[in-house]
Amino acid sequence: MSEHSGGFRCPLGKILQLRLTALITYGMESRALSIFRQAGVAVLRANASTVREVIETFRMSLRNWLKDSVKLNIRFRPKTSSSGG
Repeated sequence: MSEHSGGFRCPLGKILQLRLTALITYGMESRALSIFRQAGVAVLRANASTVREVIETFRMSLRNWLKDSVKLNIRFRPKTSSSGG
């Protein structure tokens, strides 16, 4: 049980502590989506009825993003740890 009042939900801060780079979600409110995006987390809002459909949507989104990145000559840089190891 989380500290979030009334349920099994996990507060956004605890999720952000996991240092995610991407998140696939279903039924998340706009405010939460905005917080994740501001924190640099890539968010895919799933709108499908099966996990298979969600994964396929994610793959297509990633494929399209990569195509656009190549067209714009954007280089992907993964997040690096700010701690000195």
